[in-house]
Amino acid sequence: MSDFQSTTPPAPNIEPLLVEIVQAAVSQTVTMFVGTEPKYLHAEEAVRIWDGICGTISFVGDRSYSMTVCCSRESAVELARAMAGFEIDYDSVDMGDAIGEVANIIAGNIVAQMDTQGVMVAMSLPTVFRGHDVERVLPHNMVSICTGFELPTSTFWVDVIAGQTARMQPIQEVCSICVR
Repeated sequence: MSDFQSTTPPAPNIEPLLVEIVQAAVSQTVTMFVGTEPKYLHAEEAVRIWDGICGTISFVGDRSYSMTVCCSRESAVELARAMAGFEIDYDSVDMGDAIGEVANIIAGNIVAQMDTQGVMVAMSLPTVFRGHDVERVLPHNMVSICTGFELPTSTFWVDVIAGQTARMQPIQEVCSICVR
């Protein structure tokens, strides 16, 4: 795992190992692309994305959950440029492919790190969506934590969503923006 350390404890409604692995995988992947480690933002510093693009990957196996990488226009362009090595127009189909690939690489890192902990999971192909004023609505038995990461010139968020199990505590309001 990377030297990335969250400055706040894991959310009480998501298994701490999962939160730690996701945050480390994001940090390692983005550091590989951008060349510097992203700054972790407290949940209360995250803001709702009104205009953005997201890539979602689902995981099944010993644990079932999903992860969504949520990018503003600026962070999508910044991440895509860092990954591809050239500019990608935000409104192009290629941007969807780029953000899907960013989510896919982070997800592969998560699967590898979960495997080292003896937790076997398989991941889906990425699903990418772009829009304005998009609101995610979770069923009552799902829990979520949203973590913000600051790039050199923009910010993006990673949202982890899991079903409640006997190992997870009931939903508690962690971030009024990300937890529904």
